[in-house]
Amino acid sequence: MALNNFLFAQCVCYFLAFLFSFVVVVPLSENGHDFRGRCLLFTEGMWLSANLTVQERERFTVQEWGPPAACRFGLLTSLLSLLLAAAHAWRTLFFLCKGHEGCEELQGIDLELNVDNSAFYDQFAIAQFGLWASWLAWLALTVLAFLKVYHSCRQEDLLDSLLHEKELLLARPASRASFQEEKSAVI
Repeated sequence: MALNNFLFAQCVCYFLAFLFSFVVVVPLSENGHDFRGRCLLFTEGMWLSANLTVQERERFTVQEWGPPAACRFGLLTSLLSLLLAAAHAWRTLFFLCKGHEGCEELQGIDLELNVDNSAFYDQFAIAQFGLWASWLAWLALTVLAFLKVYHSCRQEDLLDSLLHEKELLLARPASRASFQEEKSAVI
C-alpha cells in the first residue's frame, strides 16, 4: 500500500512538472512568433520621450536585439522537460494501474544471455546512490561557491565602507579646528 501511495505522489509530481513546463512553452513560443524570431532577453535599448502637443509620449527603441539562442535555450529546456514529464507521468500511471515487477526478483532468474546477472540490481542500486550523492555534493559545492562570492562582496563593501570612514575621520580634524575657531570668534 505504501508503494502505491509513493507511485501516486510521483505521478502527481510528474503531472505538475508537465503542467508547469506547458506554462513555459506556450508563452515563449507565442513570444517568439509575435517578435518574428527576435529575442527580447538581453536586448539593449532606451526610452525616448517625444513631446507632442498636449500629451507626452514615451517609446522604447531597440539598439540591439538579444541573441536568439537565449530564447531558444529556455524554449528547448522547457520543451524537453514537458516531454520527459509526460513520459514519466504516463509510465508512473501505468505502474500504478497495472502494477510492476521488481528488478530485485529478476536478478535471480537466468536470462540465458551468456552474462552474469546475479548482482545487476545491487550494482545499479549502488550506482544510483552514488549518482544521487554526487549530485548532492555538486549542489553543496554550488551553494558554498555562491556563499563565498556573497561573503567576498560583503567583505569588499565593508572594506570600502571602512576606507570611506577613515577618509572622513582623517579629514575631520581640520574641519573641527575651523569649527572651534568659529566658536571662539562668536563668543
